[in-house]
Amino acid sequence: MKVDKYDVTAASGASIWVIVEHGTDIEKFEMPDGYRIKGFVETFELTKDSDLNYEQAMDRLKAQGCYYGTTFKGCSVK
Repeated sequence: MKVDKYDVTAASGASIWVIVEHGTDIEKFEMPDGYRIKGFVETFELTKDSDLNYEQAMDRLKAQGCYYGTTFKGCSVK
């Protein structure tokens, strides 16, 4: 799946990232309260060979439309 990665500032002020399906209008994407997009990072193909937990990332992308993380470790944001 082709995805877009964005830097995000969390409500706590921590720097994290979010990936969304490529072509998602990030300006209309609903972020959790206190979170804000800092900027676009890259577009890449999410595959089983990616540095991310592929199964977890795909599950989150399908269920929530996004996958949050820090460095290259995914995390759950409600």
